[in-house]
Amino acid sequence: MAIKVYGKNTPALTLGDKEFLASGGEGDVYAKNGVIFKIYQDPKKTIPQKKIDELSSLTLPNIIKPEDLLLNDKGLPVGYTMKFVQDTIPLPKLFTSSFLNRNNIKPESNERLVDQMMAGIDFVHNRGILIVDLNEFNFLVDGTTYQTPYFISILVLSCIQ
Repeated sequence: MAIKVYGKNTPALTLGDKEFLASGGEGDVYAKNGVIFKIYQDPKKTIPQKKIDELSSLTLPNIIKPEDLLLNDKGLPVGYTMKFVQDTIPLPKLFTSSFLNRNNIKPESNERLVDQMMAGIDFVHNRGILIVDLNEFNFLVDGTTYQTPYFISILVLSCIQ
């Protein structure tokens, strides 16, 4: 099934099976032209523009956040765009000895990764934003050095709402 969307910074386009990546608990994820598109199954759960504006202060390149509110062909909010990051692996892969051994990943590499995760969390908190869904499935890791974490799908709340 195809969906037509557009945003303030996103020209009108159609997303379909060719662009489909995955389906999660709240929505479907598509990729096209180096951009990720999250489309909610229940449009009422779409992040409001105000929240996207608040998150714009998260300027670290490894924090993948909503960038542009997406509207359907009726002008109703249905999702948002995010930066697409290639050549990554899910964080839980680094939990297995077989993966670590197969890729010759040393403990020092994991220490650097954890340091980068803590720095990202501090960065978010220092901007008055709370992370409310911090779990291992909301991180991707650079698939080359295994040292850069990418914060994805992390629900965040402003301290003052």
